[in-house]
Amino acid sequence: MNPIIKKLLLTFISTLSIGCTNRTGVLSDEVCQNNVSKANSYLNEYYIDGNEKNLKFSLSIIDSIFNSCPGNNSQLVSLKITLLLLLRDYDGGFEFVKYLEENGFDKPYKRNMYLNTFKALSFEAKGDTIQRNFTFKYIAEEIEGYIKKNPTDKGAITDLYFTKIRFTSKETLIEEIDNMKENEHAGEDFYIALKESIKFAPKM
Repeated sequence: MNPIIKKLLLTFISTLSIGCTNRTGVLSDEVCQNNVSKANSYLNEYYIDGNEKNLKFSLSIIDSIFNSCPGNNSQLVSLKITLLLLLRDYDGGFEFVKYLEENGFDKPYKRNMYLNTFKALSFEAKGDTIQRNFTFKYIAEEIEGYIKKNPTDKGAITDLYFTKIRFTSKETLIEEIDNMKENEHAGEDFYIALKESIKFAPKM
């Protein structure tokens, strides 16, 4: 079967399954998880073949169930943000995050991080590197404030350095990581892995 036709059929089938709602319009956990799995499958295909159609298929599934799967809200938010970033829909991403509540994220800085990331990338797309760097620096400062209170949070430390790589050289970041490693807040193995990730991260 033609692969494009196959994907269209899968999307069609997934939309049919959305009809299995209860009286409140909420989908069953099984239907929600099946659709999330399909959306993730398309995202994984994109990472393999680079075809943006897979991102659009994934996003269409997420949008079709977004308000009907409250138990999967954090998964859906995270996946939709990822898809909008990969599709370079920075204005759409900004508008999406703008209406989300801060307590809907697992860390208090994350709503602003995503909101301002879309804003910064929009500046970048317009060639305004000054405002882009200013905005990314603002994001980094917020994350640093959180890390001061939560020095062992590996996720936050990772978010910080993959924000700072937007406006700081890799050499400077690796030196910072070596200095942090001496404190051993998150464990030496973590800092070694983080440093390697920075080394091989694509140039921003």
